[in-house]
Amino acid sequence: MGFLISVRINYRICQLYYYNTHSAKENAVGSPITVQDNFKKLDNLYRDDDAGITYCLEETTKIIRQVIIELKVAIDPDIDGEFFREHIDPFMEDDAQQEKHSIQTYTFYSKKRDLHYTVDLTGEGKLIYITKEYPD
Repeated sequence: MGFLISVRINYRICQLYYYNTHSAKENAVGSPITVQDNFKKLDNLYRDDDAGITYCLEETTKIIRQVIIELKVAIDPDIDGEFFREHIDPFMEDDAQQEKHSIQTYTFYSKKRDLHYTVDLTGEGKLIYITKEYPD
């Protein structure tokens, strides 16, 4: 009986840890990837050519560590802030708040999931990298 209780407690602790450290949103950074029919697999990546999105996975799991979004037009978040957020919000927790901002690099934090994100804008404003960060 004691063994069964111990197993249940350990299982619940693992569930709580997973819930608090992984995203619940489908195909968001920090969540397990849900492979769609149109995704192409390349090593530890999945590519959605139609949407211009690449999902980079952690090496030993199917957890999305980074999402790369290719835009058709260049973007300046200082001018097109709403357009910028429309592209990055689906890949972060809903409660993710911007913490810092430097030239073309933004950091966000989700208190609900204790997830840190770095959002980099490169390629003359046509590439957005959203990366799960691991604090020191």
